[in-house]
Amino acid sequence: MKMIVAGVWACMVIATVNFALKKFTAPAQKPADATAATKLVTAKTRELNVPKIENGGIKGYIVTQLTYTLTADFSDKSSLVDALVSDRTFKFLYAYTDFDLDHLKAFDLNKLTEFVKNSVNAGLGSPGLSNVGIAEFTFVPSSDAKPATPTPPVVRP
Repeated sequence: MKMIVAGVWACMVIATVNFALKKFTAPAQKPADATAATKLVTAKTRELNVPKIENGGIKGYIVTQLTYTLTADFSDKSSLVDALVSDRTFKFLYAYTDFDLDHLKAFDLNKLTEFVKNSVNAGLGSPGLSNVGIAEFTFVPSSDAKPATPTPPVVRP
């Protein structure tokens, strides 16, 4: 009988301590500093196909897709940022002439990501784009590229 009373007494003590801890313990404080609580939004561009022209003909296409991180202040402008990232990436890759298309691994991807980040932030007027990454970067020779199938015209009665 003494064992049962001791067990019930121990359960009551544990329950009381648990209740007291939940009731009288202060909740975790949120950071008062706004910069400590900066939220980031990550997005991905659509796949870009950039033609590389040599000797008056298309040698192939650089296929790339970028990821980028925005501060929460610019999350409402994500379509504008996406357009700027795609535009700056296309322009950089199209105009860049020092490619060795047979050895794409030698290309400095940091040069591309830094250019895109800096030029997009300049276009936004503030540093809303915090990071740019490469999701895909490859070269497809024009001999391997599939020709686009033309869409038939829509005939209306």
